[in-house]
Amino acid sequence: MSDKWMGLVVVGKKITEEQAKEIIVRTSGLYFCSNDHKFVQELYEHIFNKKLDHIVYHASICEFCDDKKELNFAMKRYGILPGIEYLKNSQIVSSYIGGPHGWCNWDGTIFTNSYNVGKYPSKEYIFKEWKEIAREFSYLDLKCQLWNGEVCDEDNAPYVQYNVKNGKVKVVEPEDLYVYPGYMDIQRMKLVILGGNHLDFECGCSIEHAIETLDFVEEKMKNDTKRKPAKH
Repeated sequence: MSDKWMGLVVVGKKITEEQAKEIIVRTSGLYFCSNDHKFVQELYEHIFNKKLDHIVYHASICEFCDDKKELNFAMKRYGILPGIEYLKNSQIVSSYIGGPHGWCNWDGTIFTNSYNVGKYPSKEYIFKEWKEIAREFSYLDLKCQLWNGEVCDEDNAPYVQYNVKNGKVKVVEPEDLYVYPGYMDIQRMKLVILGGNHLDFECGCSIEHAIETLDFVEEKMKNDTKRKPAKH
């Protein structure tokens, strides 16, 4: 059993596109990485309301916020779940060779079987992450399996299963979900290997849609905070 990288399989009931927008942003960690430097820079310029007069290559979030306080404020504005490491959704942009990926898709489809999580994802830590996700998004109804090898490995088998429903998570023996780890988009991989113009394939949406999504989630977080009763 290879415990460094494990294939991830998730199947679940479809949610609304607005719910998908919220999950994609709030499980992103505000971590954006791509060879499309302009795209990433425009994202961070919007988030931190800072316009630079030059392109920053391989820009990271640290280059756009001055201190931890500013970063924490941005995380709060977008309701970023702080404890999500392995179950992130990287659907806005990703330098991963398979391009944008995650278990929640833009159209609300809850599904993935084409990438690994790691390094060394313990079943206890994955359980902890699903609990945090289920607590925030109680409408999720899904099943997740970690497999004991990478998605391309032969003789692969499910190692553990998590059932998420009604805001709760149960760890159960793996069942046959009739979904198995598969390969990433071969055409996307060819473009990367051959050195073609593949930057568009690292972006899961247009910059306009990404900014509209960030604004939508920020506004929703504001409204949710207003609706919550004050603590006494």
